[in-house]
Amino acid sequence: VQRPYNAGEGSLYGIELEMKKQLNEMVEGLGVFANATVQDSSLTTNGFTRPIKQTSDYLYNVGIDHTIAAYKFTYGAAYRYVGGYEDPVDENGFSQTLKGYGSLDLYASKRLNPTFKMGLNLKNITRESIETTSQLYSGGTLVQTQRDKEKSRASVLLTLEGKW
Repeated sequence: VQRPYNAGEGSLYGIELEMKKQLNEMVEGLGVFANATVQDSSLTTNGFTRPIKQTSDYLYNVGIDHTIAAYKFTYGAAYRYVGGYEDPVDENGFSQTLKGYGSLDLYASKRLNPTFKMGLNLKNITRESIETTSQLYSGGTLVQTQRDKEKSRASVLLTLEGKW
């Protein structure tokens, strides 16, 4: 049984940029948002340095939402993209690559009173395919390749948020 792992001395650096813009001049309560994260990682174990496994170099979100103030109701959609990664061959001769993928989320929330807010999120409604390639090397020679393509699942998240 082979299990990829992260152990040793590591670091992860990144930057996140975020933008929000209200478009009230077009439609009262309409807004757009976007954010992007860029990151870089390294891990040193047994004198061997590589990126932290399964760490994407970037990801981003873009979305639009609308708030109906009179009803304290907000709804919207967001597209999330996770950049792929390409792990280099590690000290065990194992390498993995993930193709980048995106997903679409829909959400709605309603403020019930000053303390409570209820939310409904429909995550990954497009059920994107996630493609992973694993490779095993021995003595610098590729001995095994495995490709997995799986249809991700949509999910529903119902929340009740309170603040005291």
